[in-house]
Amino acid sequence: MKDKINCKILDKVGMRPDGFAGLESIIEMLDTNCVMAEIGCYYGESTLMWASSEKITKIYAIDPWQDFYDINDGASQKGNMAEVEKTFDENTSAINKIIKVKQKSLEAAQHIENNSLNFVYLDGSHKYEDVVNDIITWIPKIKKGGILAGHDIMWRDVALAVQKTIGNPDFTFSDTSWTKKII
Repeated sequence: MKDKINCKILDKVGMRPDGFAGLESIIEMLDTNCVMAEIGCYYGESTLMWASSEKITKIYAIDPWQDFYDINDGASQKGNMAEVEKTFDENTSAINKIIKVKQKSLEAAQHIENNSLNFVYLDGSHKYEDVVNDIITWIPKIKKGGILAGHDIMWRDVALAVQKTIGNPDFTFSDTSWTKKII
């Protein structure tokens, strides 16, 4: 999949040293004509993975690109989000299926209709309360039979938030992604 998107960051940044196996497995689960939202895009490595799939027709790429949003997340503590956003823009602006939304998760959700998405991938704030709020807010946006997923299930706060709101994930992957089918 990687070679389908012309992009410098996948080789340069390496934000996913654990690889893309989980994302590839999730893409295999998706139906065709999938409309999705990705919460937390950073440089856009995963955004570009989603975009490389012919199954996905539209991606709402949601991120505030705001410095110091999560004290527990080293990426946000680097204080370089303007540069991160610039790289995201350079690598995604020519891909028509990506709609960049520079807002916080809950703010962006207000502009997405309920039951309009097939798939939501959460990888924004890793704080317990934020993950709980993301799950509660985004589930109504997903059509019945769609998938809620996320990254970093090995983080204590993420795992607790997932468990409290939706129970055990249906699947977890080596890259620490997880999925739950919405029924």
